Amino acid sequence: MSCAALAGTVAACADDSSGKSDQPVAGGAKGGEIHIYNKNTDMGSSHEASANFYAGGWTDAVEAHCETTTEGSCIISRCQPFTQEDFARPTPVPVPANAGTIEIRRSNSDKVLVLDPIRGGLTESGSIWSGGEDIFIKASGDPAGVPAFETTLKAPSMITVSVPGQTGGKDVRIPRSKDLDVTWTREGAAFGTVKLVLGGSARGDMSNVACTYPVESGAGKVPASVLGSLAAGNGGLRFDLTEERTVEIDGGWKVRVSVRAGAAGLDPQGLAGGNVIFE
Repeated sequence: MSCAALAGTVAACADDSSGKSDQPVAGGAKGGEIHIYNKNTDMGSSHEASANFYAGGWTDAVEAHCETTTEGSCIISRCQPFTQEDFARPTPVPVPANAGTIEIRRSNSDKVLVLDPIRGGLTESGSIWSGGEDIFIKASGDPAGVPAFETTLKAPSMITVSVPGQTGGKDVRIPRSKDLDVTWTREGAAFGTVKLVLGGSARGDMSNVACTYPVESGAGKVPASVLGSLAAGNGGLRFDLTEERTVEIDGGWKVRVSVRAGAAGLDPQGLAGGNVIFE
């Protein structure tokens, strides 16, 4: 499972910085992920795209170490570390697959991003959307892997987070005994969903909170009851705007496709994310 570092310091078990889902894949599943990420701040702009596909998966032993609960618009995940006994058990390993050449194109633009079976990811300078454009994704397919498919998503809007505000490079301090209010301003029309991810690690376990809000609301809240599930100490937070769907393809394949925009604000580089201290 791909529990990646959140804000450079914290393991996030429900959602990592690449946008990839960290929910374990049941044995025998056929799946994959395509992610497109757009960053546009005063410090510069860039975009990334990646794709990966697999046949087979992890055993239920992974799920046994992770507990997920939902409270309001927040998902709380906590994973315990693996033991020597877990590593001693035979575990099926996902077999890599591919979907041929993948083309990513924005409406009203001739620019095409191309991911091929060898070049599974790319990073380029410049912003590829401002919000509301159609993003077309088309895979040519592979006879020995994922069949051809295509889908269209709306590019999420751009927002600037105002609360929590910038701290001059210092860690944001978040009391776990109080509700956390968050606010943002939007550029242009409302597209996508605001996602706030909070994570920490202490005493060997990994905890993570992912909350979502309608972008047009301009504000959200993380209840104290949710924050209380995070251990005191160092952690991280990140704001994104997301639009995603799961494409079901012949042969039992399920591919999660997401487009994400990095929110502005908070850190000196202009992105809404960084280190926090949970009190």
